[in-house]
Amino acid sequence: MERIGYQVEKAHARIVWIKGHPRSIQHDFWGCVDLIGTKSESIVFVQVKFGRHNLSPAIKKMEALKAPPGSKYIHIWNKGGHLPEVEQIL
Repeated sequence: MERIGYQVEKAHARIVWIKGHPRSIQHDFWGCVDLIGTKSESIVFVQVKFGRHNLSPAIKKMEALKAPPGSKYIHIWNKGGHLPEVEQIL
């Protein structure tokens, strides 16, 4: 996204203490967005998934996100590690 001019903010892992030990847990924006990209007057919200298994919860969360039409995407990396398939979620 940065190569095509977007400024990107990534949801970073959060460190919590469990039974006296630090643990890294996932932290998504609004519970479903891994990356937010902005460029001039456009914004995109991206969820990154590895493989196509169990996509239904991610799709439902992205659909519920109140964002401009055409700004929500799920990038799906396949097991071969090739370039991602990109699905636009309306």
